Amino acid sequence: IYQGFLTSSGEHQTRDHAVTSSPPPGDEKASMGLLDHRQRIADLVSAPPSQVPEEASYMEDVLADAQRVDLFATLARGEDWLMWAATQPEFRRLFDPSAPSTDCTRALAFWFSEHYVMDEDLNSVAFRVLRDAGWRLGPTLWWAIGQSLHRMAGPRPDWLGRWLVLLMQNAPEGGSDWLEYALLASRWPQDRSVALLLFDHLTEPQVRAASFFGPLGGPRFDVRLRGSHHELRDAWQQVFVPNLAEAAASVLAIVDRHLRRAFQLLSVAGSASPRWDPISLRRFAIASESEEERYSEAADVLIDAARDCVEALLGAGDALAVSYVSGWADSEAPILRRLALHGWRCRTDIDNTAKIAWLRERGWLFEPQLRFEVFRLIQSALPGSEAWVADALVADALTGPDEAEDEEQRAYQQYNVLAWIKRHAPDLESGWRAFEHIQARYPQFAERERPDQLLRVEVGFVQPRPPMSVQALHERIHADPAEALATLLAYENARQFSGGPTWDDALTLLKNTIREHPADGFAVLDDASGSDHLGIISGVISGWSGASVQAEMAEAILERLMGLDLAAMADPLSRLLADGGQADAGPTEWHLFATARRLAAALWPAVDATPPDTQVTEWLQRAINHPAGRLAQFWMHAISADWRMAGDQWTGIPSGIRAQLEVLLSADDPRSALVEVVFASQVRFFSGADRRWCEAHVLPLLDWANTTRARRTWDGYLIWGRWTDQLLSAGLLDYYQAAAEHLDELREDLRRELASHLATVALFSQLELLPWMRQYTARTEVTQRVEWLEHITWLLADLPADGVERQWRRWMQSYWQDRLNSIPRPLATDEASAIAGWAVYLTDSIDEGVTLATMRPAGLRMRSSTLRQVTADRIDHAPAQFAKLVAHLLRGTQPPFYGCDSLAGIVAQLRGEAAPEHIRTIIEEALRLGCRNAAQW
Repeated sequence: IYQGFLTSSGEHQTRDHAVTSSPPPGDEKASMGLLDHRQRIADLVSAPPSQVPEEASYMEDVLADAQRVDLFATLARGEDWLMWAATQPEFRRLFDPSAPSTDCTRALAFWFSEHYVMDEDLNSVAFRVLRDAGWRLGPTLWWAIGQSLHRMAGPRPDWLGRWLVLLMQNAPEGGSDWLEYALLASRWPQDRSVALLLFDHLTEPQVRAASFFGPLGGPRFDVRLRGSHHELRDAWQQVFVPNLAEAAASVLAIVDRHLRRAFQLLSVAGSASPRWDPISLRRFAIASESEEERYSEAADVLIDAARDCVEALLGAGDALAVSYVSGWADSEAPILRRLALHGWRCRTDIDNTAKIAWLRERGWLFEPQLRFEVFRLIQSALPGSEAWVADALVADALTGPDEAEDEEQRAYQQYNVLAWIKRHAPDLESGWRAFEHIQARYPQFAERERPDQLLRVEVGFVQPRPPMSVQALHERIHADPAEALATLLAYENARQFSGGPTWDDALTLLKNTIREHPADGFAVLDDASGSDHLGIISGVISGWSGASVQAEMAEAILERLMGLDLAAMADPLSRLLADGGQADAGPTEWHLFATARRLAAALWPAVDATPPDTQVTEWLQRAINHPAGRLAQFWMHAISADWRMAGDQWTGIPSGIRAQLEVLLSADDPRSALVEVVFASQVRFFSGADRRWCEAHVLPLLDWANTTRARRTWDGYLIWGRWTDQLLSAGLLDYYQAAAEHLDELREDLRRELASHLATVALFSQLELLPWMRQYTARTEVTQRVEWLEHITWLLADLPADGVERQWRRWMQSYWQDRLNSIPRPLATDEASAIAGWAVYLTDSIDEGVTLATMRPAGLRMRSSTLRQVTADRIDHAPAQFAKLVAHLLRGTQPPFYGCDSLAGIVAQLRGEAAPEHIRTIIEEALRLGCRNAAQW
């Protein structure tokens, strides 16, 4: 076919087309697969855009088609095709900031950025297209250009600078990623201007509403930077720090402006003041050596930059740094005043006496927000300062702060300052005298390791600070229990700021001492009982709970516990009883002793029956951490111990224990509600211990006839519970059915647990379950059925091949065939997708499984592992069937799709072993789903 057309320059051209390029008839066009479309698009884009109406219309359709536009982006090149695309509606959407992203615009955006923006020869053409679109970048195109710039290999050429400027001007909300990467990729000095411009843009502060409210109920605001603090921190270290000699003056102008603006924004928003600055509060120290002791915050890169620049300029003797430091000292922003203090500490143009004199003149000795830098300046300058200024600083410390909560708080602030002075100027006599004077008045004050910090955050466990060693307390108890008790009680009101042991530390010491020396507990209780020292008594009980004692000592301990105020001690006593024999935490098996069982029976009436203050959502968690639930666990330990000792002579739960269990269940109050949760979670245990009693008292706890009770008992059962065929036959199977009909009353995680339970029932129960499965299918919603079918698929992966075949013959084939026949209801597409995964695990029955799987539309669901399970061994066993199955599932799969790598391997193994039409379908569907290299498979 001969065709004439005009080039962009107007010159008449000719070309010859093969017969295959002629427009196909409508029916033939509709039947074309993606490989056919790929061939046709390749033919058309091999020359400038066609003026033949049918071909032009076809190409316009290509740009608006989510599947074929990828083929266009892969094949079309050159100025002519860009200028043609610029006239198409789908392409013009790239320049509309309000246009949502689509599969078509994403493909066109990357085509434009990779093959035009990043091509030096075509870059001007791309810029002309942008100019004609009004210099606007939509978010999809912004993202594509940013990514292309990031992926560029080698130095960034100057002609791309204008695109960086446009990215900054058109950055969408929250869009800074590619600009951050561009900053990281900058090189000094060739990219000096670009790096400073990007740093200025990305560190600009922006006020954001915080997720919490202020003390008066009003909204709080916080400051964030445009860029991510992690990437900005890396850029500062990699791009600027090695070049501070040249960059410091320019960067300092940027960070000074941004820090002042951040404080202004917060002040106007009512979230900052000269006495309260959230930016300063979250920064432990200006000094770089303290960076490991803090979390990284948004504004930290500005603070780091200001610090590093001032240090560099001061080191070079540049007067500009002194000018900035002086200005910061007069600022209302606490973070700038802290930077000023740091700068004064680093100055080399003045002596130490002048530094201490300046600090005194400022009156910042007790200013809490400046604490760290004030103390660092004292540490650095005081040892080398003249005596008169050092003594004057001590006098300032003795005067104390202007404001304090009380006299003790004032004294503690003085104490810390004087301790710091003494530590760093040990020869200063006035400092020693002042410190000893405060210490004599407040002997409970102890020197802190870090008095220079008001607030310190550490990741990990807080280390205990016991008042003495376990051995020392043991000796004191042995010598004089009353004196030992008084020593512990001295810490009862110890405040955290004292820096010494707290009340918790004292009680932990007591517990550890009793655990190692159980007899000491009797002496302590003799002095503490009858008083209001409940913490001491609780500590003794906790110590005994962790002690390993012989029978005689255990009986003595239990008798002593019987005499306590059981209501007041219900919590620690129930812990001792429930934890007994549970690994190292509770080595003594208290449930073996008759006295412990008497104690448990006596403790039950003393347990608080008050309803919880808030609505309970996690009933099992609540039950096992409540005295009522712990007593339930104690009695189960007792049953287990008796059962183990009786061995083959076991005839069921002893009548005495049965009576106690029934007392726990019959209270009809919040205590019994928690016992029910614990017992229901162990229904299998009770069924084995005493089937008749279980079916009368425990199994009915799961009956949905009482929905209020069932909501909490199924919480325990679904998390800890296990079924048996006996329990299923005794009514549990019906309760499962009812639970599936009450899904709205279960938490989301419990719904998944229910599906998991029923999947194990389907595969491992020996009962005839097909009638029940039909009933379950008829009475549940499709989402729950899909969850159940997927759980079955996951379990099949762990079964041996012969086990899967047994289940297939036993019920899977019949159930699947029934569903295809709409028995008891039609098979929904999502169900067909979930159940199709069963076929992957079949061996002898693979033909039957694939036949059923391909009888209804189905696809690969988002979290499907089906393709990963199509292993080489399985393909070798039945390549034709697996090709048919995979092709069928891909037809029903919708993007996003993440299985391209798996498909590539599957196709490679299927070639020559499966029908070409199935392989072709797999490749075409892979192209549709975004596997760009599929045509080369």
